[in-house]
Amino acid sequence: MRADHQLRAFEQILNSYDGSLPLHRFLPGYFKQNKQMGSSDRRWATRHLYSLFRLGKALTQLPNEQRLAVADFLCHDTLSL
Repeated sequence: MRADHQLRAFEQILNSYDGSLPLHRFLPGYFKQNKQMGSSDRRWATRHLYSLFRLGKALTQLPNEQRLAVADFLCHDTLSL
């Protein structure tokens, strides 16, 4: 259940990010508005959002969940998905 919750939160953050602010400026404001996310949820979301953005425009034909798995594999020594 925890993974489902984290993926839903990840999708919500991704959908609400419009690119008008840099990601590192947007996330603190988002987390301040959504206080139900604990520190581990914020850490997980931040780690995976940055990983996904590091992919850039690669693999855009894949769904976000699969892109996230690829990004996690490429960017981190230990997998969390």
